[in-house]
Amino acid sequence: GAFLAHLEENIHCVPVLLVRGASLDECKDRVYKSIVRFMPAARASHFVRRCFIIPGSVTDTAWHSHWLLNQITHVVHMAANTSFGVSPGMRETNVDGSVALAKLFAARASLVRYLHVGTAMICGKQQSRVIEEDEFPDPTATHLVHYTQTKADAEMELADIAVKMPFVFVRPSIIVGHTKLGVTPSASVYWVFRAFQQLKRVTWSPSTRFDVIPVDYAAQVHAHLLLKPKLIYNRYHISAGEFASVP
Repeated sequence: GAFLAHLEENIHCVPVLLVRGASLDECKDRVYKSIVRFMPAARASHFVRRCFIIPGSVTDTAWHSHWLLNQITHVVHMAANTSFGVSPGMRETNVDGSVALAKLFAARASLVRYLHVGTAMICGKQQSRVIEEDEFPDPTATHLVHYTQTKADAEMELADIAVKMPFVFVRPSIIVGHTKLGVTPSASVYWVFRAFQQLKRVTWSPSTRFDVIPVDYAAQVHAHLLLKPKLIYNRYHISAGEFASVP
């Protein structure tokens, strides 16, 4: 939602969205509910009317022959199952779906940039230190949750495909809140910090720092990496870093 809002407000383009839903109307409703968190209702409605929506998901192939695909120049793959629990179908979505989507666009001459969104947490259970982009994915890393394991596995399986494409891996850090709208529009992980505050307890040193970024910053950087004509690297972390991380 934040990424689409950034496109609507700052970048002239015609978005084509792959959206899960039983009907086109259901898909439009899902897009509206996602984007209206970040902009006025009238503008969100206008966005839904002007974009193209393809009903489907990364785990099915029924839409792979859609006429719009040959006209797409930039792809952003943000779809993922991000549950911290053991969720059925997580590997199918995060690994198999990611590979299938990349293969679908690999041979298309119109493709200018393919941006695969992962997570900086593919580093797994690490000591407190700065993590460099090229250190991971590492098959020997120990993961605390199945979600980060699947995201790491996806990057490893995408490696051979990526070298043949204008491909970039983007790994945002912990995303909480919005710089202008507060926590509400992007609050999925905020419960953790509320719990710390209520309990007045943590299970680590109080001097430990968290790398947290706001969702509008993440959206802005994703768009920048998607549209910048030339990139120096093919892996980027979007993070607060040493000086902006918080205790």
